[in-house]
Amino acid sequence: MLIFLSGSDLPFHMYNPDAELHPTFKEAWCKRLAPATLPEDYLEQNRLNNAIPDVDQTMNLTADERRLIVAADTIGVRLQYNTPGFLPNARQHRSFGIAILTMAQVRKSGQQ
Repeated sequence: MLIFLSGSDLPFHMYNPDAELHPTFKEAWCKRLAPATLPEDYLEQNRLNNAIPDVDQTMNLTADERRLIVAADTIGVRLQYNTPGFLPNARQHRSFGIAILTMAQVRKSGQQ
């Protein structure tokens, strides 16, 4: 996202991306509202500078890493409520699954 790029030259403890977003934009984003619902005082972010190279997002995973991702996805999908109004969120499912696997590894190693 552009908001992270704009603050990439600041120390981590001094950067607050939440403060850069218009409150109505954040609400509209969560509710998946059309951009036309934004107020007139909303200022669009600057466009991305083409001189900045794109990031390679290909995931070159080892076989062990792929097995962990499959296990995390299998566990994570159990988080889903099968109730009207709750839409599936694959990223949330994977994050939940990875968190469960991490807790299991910590528990198995005897760490508290």
